Amino acid sequence: MNRAVAEEVLEQELTKLLDWGHKRLCRQIGADPIVNIINGPDKKPYIVEISAYWDGPENGPVRLIAMIDDGGWPAFLLPLTADCVVDTNWQPTD
Repeated sequence: MNRAVAEEVLEQELTKLLDWGHKRLCRQIGADPIVNIINGPDKKPYIVEISAYWDGPENGPVRLIAMIDDGGWPAFLLPLTADCVVDTNWQPTD
């Protein structure tokens, strides 16, 4: 897996979810992970899985945990991961 490409794709997918805002992300907690297959700039498919969890008390900040791999054997064992925390006052952009 091309780590630089995977990091770029993962960052783009997390950024898209930040546009949802806190209220919509709260509804994602307990739901199935968001799974997308994205063609990277290197024209290879990358599998992105993002889950949402409370980062403290319920109705507080939401932590997004994202994983990406290219379906290859080494990445299957140890996918690249990233996370971010969305505060309660985070609103989607217009």
